[in-house]
Amino acid sequence: MKFNRKKGFTIIELVIVIAVIGILAAVLVPTFTRLIRKSRISNDTQLIRNLNTALESDKVETEHKTMTSALEAAKAYGYDVSKINASATNNEILWDSQNDVFCYYNQGELEYLPDSVDADKKLKATDYKLWKIYTAAPKDGENFSIYVASQAAADYVNENKVNVGVDCGDYTIQNVSYQNDGDARDVVIRTNSFATTLTINAPADTVNHYGKASKVDDTAVASYHEYGELLGKITLSKGHVVIEPTATVSVIDVKATAAADIKIDIPESQAVVVMADTAGVVTDENTKGAIVPESDKVICSLTTRQCYSTMQEAVADGGNLVLLRDYTDPNTFGEFILAPAGEAVKIDLNGYTLTTARQINVYGSLVINGNGKISFDNSSASWALCVNNSADLVINAGNEFTVESNVGILTAYNFTGTITLNGGKYIANNNNNAVISVLFPSAEVEFDSISVESKGNGTSSEGITLRDVSATLTNVKVTTQMGSALDLTNCTCEISGGEFATLGSRPSNNESTIIVQNGSLNINGAKITYVKSGIQYNSGVSFDKNSAVDNNTFIPVDGYDVGGKTEFFE
Repeated sequence: MKFNRKKGFTIIELVIVIAVIGILAAVLVPTFTRLIRKSRISNDTQLIRNLNTALESDKVETEHKTMTSALEAAKAYGYDVSKINASATNNEILWDSQNDVFCYYNQGELEYLPDSVDADKKLKATDYKLWKIYTAAPKDGENFSIYVASQAAADYVNENKVNVGVDCGDYTIQNVSYQNDGDARDVVIRTNSFATTLTINAPADTVNHYGKASKVDDTAVASYHEYGELLGKITLSKGHVVIEPTATVSVIDVKATAAADIKIDIPESQAVVVMADTAGVVTDENTKGAIVPESDKVICSLTTRQCYSTMQEAVADGGNLVLLRDYTDPNTFGEFILAPAGEAVKIDLNGYTLTTARQINVYGSLVINGNGKISFDNSSASWALCVNNSADLVINAGNEFTVESNVGILTAYNFTGTITLNGGKYIANNNNNAVISVLFPSAEVEFDSISVESKGNGTSSEGITLRDVSATLTNVKVTTQMGSALDLTNCTCEISGGEFATLGSRPSNNESTIIVQNGSLNINGAKITYVKSGIQYNSGVSFDKNSAVDNNTFIPVDGYDVGGKTEFFE
C-alpha cells in the first residue's frame, strides 16, 4: 500500500505569507486609493472647465440670473443635470452665482477652474451664493443655495423655511417660504408653477423672484424685485417692492399701517393696481406709477388705467381687468357677456368672488387669471359658462380658484376654438348633465391639474364629456356620484396621471368610470376607481388594453367589480 506523503505549508509559512500580504496591502491600498481619487478629481476638474466654456459662450447672448439658466447653457453643450456631479467622494461641483462660473468644492476648499476670477471677487466655501444641485434633502449645517433636482429636495423646500436661494428646477412646489433673521442677504428665488405660493419674511434682505408663482404672501423685506409672472397679488406688509420691466403683476395689496413702512416702484411700461386697507398709507411719495382705485369702484382696467362701478362698463372697454372686491351681478335675466365677439378680455379675480344668476357667455377671447371664485345659482339654466363658436377660453388658476354651480359649469357646442384650463376646482352641486362638456367639431382641449366634482345623482351627471375633440389631460382629478367620470366620443385623447372615480349609489350604478367610443385613447399613470368597470370601449377605439391595465391603477369600490378593469362593448 502506498501513502500520499506530499508536504503542505507549515503554519509558520502561512503566517509569513499572510504577513507579507498584509504589509503589501498596507503600502499599496492607500497608494491605489490616492491614485483613484486623483483620477476622479482630474475628471471633475475637466468637467468644470468644460461647463465654464459653455457658460462663457452663452454669456454673449444670455445673462445667467438663475441656476436654471446656467444649466440650460450647459445642456446646450451636452451636460444635463444628471451629468453634473462630482465623482470624488465628499467633493461638490457648485455654481457661483455672483461670478457666474462653476467651481469645485474640494475637501472644504473652493477652487476656480480656470482661475479667471479676481481674488477679491472669489467666494468663501460657505457662501450662500454658491448653488448646489440637490439630489437628496439638504444636510444640517449646509449653507448652499438649493437647486431642486429630486423629490426629496422638493419636499424639504415645501416643508421647511429656508434662508438661502431656491431654484425649483423642474419640480412643482406648493409652498416656498423664505425667512432670514440674520445678516442681510441678496438672494434669488425661482419657481415654475402657478400653484406655488411664495412667502417672505426677511426684513433686511433683498429678494429677487424669477419664474411663475400663484402669489407672494406676507412680504416683509428690505427690497423685493419681481422679474417673473404672478397670477395673484403681492401682499406687502413692510419694505420696498420693485416691479421690473419683464414682470407680469396685476395687484399689490398693502397691509402696512404707516406710509413710511412701504415704497413701491412700477415702471411706466407696467400697469399695476395698488390697494391698501388703511387710508393714507399709499401716497404719491412712496408709490410711483401705480393705479390707485377709488373706494367705490369694483373693477379696474389695466389697459385704460380706468376704474369702473360695474363689470359691464369695464367689459365694454375690454382689455386687462382686475376685480377690486366681491361682485354680485345685479341683473337676473339675459346673458352675461364677458368677452364680446372679436374682443380679447383678461380678468384677474384678485382673490374675490364673482356671483351671477345669468349664464356667462364667451364670444371672443377670454382669459381668467389668479385666485378667487365664480359662483353661479340658476337652476333653470343648463350650464354656468358657455363658450360659443370660434371663441377661446383660458383659465390660469392659482391654488385658491373655484367655480361652483348648481348646474353644469362649462359647455362649448358647435365649437371650433380652444379651451385651456390650468388648475382650479370645478364643482357642480346638483347637475343633471356634465360638469364640463365640449361638443363638435375640431376643438382643442387642454386640461392640466384641474379638479372636477359632479354631485348630481342622475346617470347624465357626468364629470367631463368630450365629442370630436383633440384633448390632453394631465393630472386631472374627476369624481362623480352616478355618471361616468370621463365620456369620450370620436376623440384623440392623451391622459397622463390624475384620478378618475365614479362612486355611485352602489350597486345600482351602471356607468363605467371612463367610456370611450371610437377615436383613440392613450392613458398612463392614472388611478381609476370604479363600480361597473374602469374603462369601457368599443371596436372603433384605438386602445391598448394591456398597456392600460399595466400602466394605471384600478380600484373597485367595495368589491363591486362588475365589468372588470376594462370592458368591451359593441
